Amino acid sequence: MLAETIRQIIQKFGLIPPEAMVVIGVSGGADSLALLHLLHRLSFRMNFHIHAATLDHQLRGAESADDARFIAAWCQAHGIAITTGAADVRSLAANEGLSIEMAARQARYEFLARTAREQHAKRIAVGHHADDQAETVLLHLLRGSGGRGLAGMAMQSPVPGHPDLLLIRPLLNITRAEIEGYCSDHGLSPRHDSSNLDTHYLRNRLRHETIPHLEQINARVRQVLAQQAEIAAVEDDYLNGEVRRLAAQFVNRSPGRAGVDRAAFQELHPALTRRLLITIARELVPDAELDYAHIVAAIEIALRGKHGAVALLGSNLQLRIEYGHILIETTTAAEVEIDGPLLSPGDSLPIDLAGVTAVGTWELCTSGTPFPEPENTLRLVLPREAHLTLRTRQAGDRFAPLGMNGHTQTVSRWMGNRKIPLALRDRLPLLCVGNSVAAIRVGKQWSVSEHYATDGIDKYVVYFRFRHSS
Repeated sequence: MLAETIRQIIQKFGLIPPEAMVVIGVSGGADSLALLHLLHRLSFRMNFHIHAATLDHQLRGAESADDARFIAAWCQAHGIAITTGAADVRSLAANEGLSIEMAARQARYEFLARTAREQHAKRIAVGHHADDQAETVLLHLLRGSGGRGLAGMAMQSPVPGHPDLLLIRPLLNITRAEIEGYCSDHGLSPRHDSSNLDTHYLRNRLRHETIPHLEQINARVRQVLAQQAEIAAVEDDYLNGEVRRLAAQFVNRSPGRAGVDRAAFQELHPALTRRLLITIARELVPDAELDYAHIVAAIEIALRGKHGAVALLGSNLQLRIEYGHILIETTTAAEVEIDGPLLSPGDSLPIDLAGVTAVGTWELCTSGTPFPEPENTLRLVLPREAHLTLRTRQAGDRFAPLGMNGHTQTVSRWMGNRKIPLALRDRLPLLCVGNSVAAIRVGKQWSVSEHYATDGIDKYVVYFRFRHSS
């Protein structure tokens, strides 16, 4: 009896504790309608509460609107509270640059998460079943997923984009045939989504064309794929535990960045280097699309790259070698670290000595007299006809920092000695008199050249101070 099987699964995996509220995503198909019927029955025996939720994706016109009305009427007839919603998935896909499938998935989980919070629920139940699992494993295999992807879907996992909520799949070990048999036995009349027949969608092509073809080679291919998912899930859990243990030993985290001890990383087995890199990357950017080629190239840089080497991991993610550490960071992390103005590489702004110069979201103020607040103020002694610019570094730039008796060094070496992150070096503001570097701004601090710090004949003093634009 399927109800007893599901009751045992709920207890075995701790899917629904007593008194819990569960939001059930219902599309009207056999799987979600059977799930709703089963959990409604079990809620009385197992002492939990349910709330249905259905979203009209507006992809099938009147057909999808009728599905939503059918579900609402069914819930009303069975005394089940329900939340209904609608989303313009085509517009979402166009605006976000997503496929229709991905946009529908995003809209659905956003709706379910919002409903769960409104109902003070921590769990959302969906009707994924064993045949879905087989399709998912095959889909991940075709996309080049590693062990994590081959593990398929878990019986319970965080809701995508909402890690504080739990997604549960009580039917994950149940076949589509068993679910359809349950619907028939209990007089349930599921809705039929015509888009499930559209083989333009990859999952539908796998379901209706690829898997039936594979069944001609091995009639048990669905079971084999599900078994592969179970094996991969166990191994994935073990590797995750190893990665957590290693990360606690030699990974340091800060906003937008994680630093890994390079020597320790180089001693790891390749399976762990890749898993650690992917784990950190997804902590920084949860929805990161990590390409196999990018991961392999980044591992090569991490193992053998020279100081300063950078490997891209995808949109807004990079790996960088810096002073015995491997830094995995968002490309904007350096801006978080430096609390001060930054330029774009190659920028050159003329300085208005009579007032204010706009520098992005900052303003550089100048004055012939000291500012009331002396902190973070730059004082320069300038020639009478000085022409000033604020720019980024250029090849050949030299700097005479205080304490070197007027001797100069390259700006690149000066930045390297101060361990300024490479991602920032082409963005720091240099205040220049002609082609000569008079001062460099790093965060809230100015470093001044000795050539512009000493009073002299035919020179005058100018004060500079950055402030946020009002």
